[in-house]
Parts: sequence; structure tokens; C-alpha cells
Amino acid sequence: MNLHVVEGMTPYYPQVANHIENDPTPKDQAIYVPSVGPGFAADIYAGNWKRPLPAGVSAGDLNFLNPDNKLFRISHAMSSAGHAMFQTKPCIISERDRSKTIVIGDSGGYQIASGILKIHGDRDRHRILNWLERTADISMTLDVPTGLPIPTMAPVCNGIMPPGDSGIMAPPCNGMIPPGRRVS
Repeated sequence: MNLHVVEGMTPYYPQVANHIENDPTPKDQAIYVPSVGPGFAADIYAGNWKRPLPAGVSAGDLNFLNPDNKLFRISHAMSSAGHAMFQTKPCIISERDRSKTIVIGDSGGYQIASGILKIHGDRDRHRILNWLERTADISMTLDVPTGLPIPTMAPVCNGIMPPGDSGIMAPPCNGMIPPGRRVS
């Protein structure tokens, strides 16, 4: 796609190359990167799709990370530690051809901030980092979102909120209040 360029100005998006041969992803514009949940990823890989599909379409055809997929192909996807870290079944993320795909790993900051994914010290933080290193090609490790700015409405601390904080989340570190305590 040719971007409209005003004389003397650079294009809106730089050309970004990657290692994927015959990648259908545009190199000169923002791209859509779907987030793949662990249930979908495992069910598609196992061919265990229970919803009706159009005639001639199988569960395997929904594996858009398969470079030989004749239905459709997306070479980039996202997966979150907050959802997929405990996935033990083979799936389209774990069994993909890494030379022909890119997975962006999310460290699960939203799940941590909302209390769904509990952090009980460095062991859990290392588990997330190890999952990202095993699973992803690119990772977001500083994505813990902000909390509510009103102290009385701050979310339950999961070991990630510094004492006296007004609800703005911060990366975990030593000297913080214990998990399960509210910030006041």
C-alpha cells in the first residue's frame, strides 16, 4: 500500500521488516494483532471445535498461524501470561512454526491488577518471565495498568502497590505491603 506522503515529510509508519518469508502482513502500516485465548488455541490445535462450521471448513482451518492455511493466515498474534501461563496442552501458540510467525507475549498485568493472577513474590514473577521467554518472540513486561486514583477505591493489593500510593500501580519490588492488604 502506498501511503500519501507530503513532499518533505516522512511516511506515517516506518517500513518494519521481519524474518517471515512471504509474510502477508503490511510492513508500512499499523497491523491488527489478535489475542489468542488458551482454550481456543488448544481446541483448534486438537481439532476439538464444537460449534458448527460452514461446509468444507474444519477446525484446523481456524489455525491462522499455520502458514499453509488456505482459508486465512495471520502471521502475528498475542498471548497473555494472565490467561495462558498454566496451559499444559499443545496448542497453536506452543506448536507453531516460529520461523513463520511472531507471537507478542503480554505479562498479564491486567489479570495481576484485577486479582485474577496472584503474585506471591519473585517465584511467580520468574514464572511469568520464563513463560514469556518460552512462548513469545516479543514481550511486554512492563504493562501493569494503572489502578483507580481514589485511595478508598484502590484494588486489593496483589503485592504490586507501594505503601501510600493513591492507587497507581507500580512494578513489584521489595519493601512493598504484603499481598492481600488494601492501600489506605
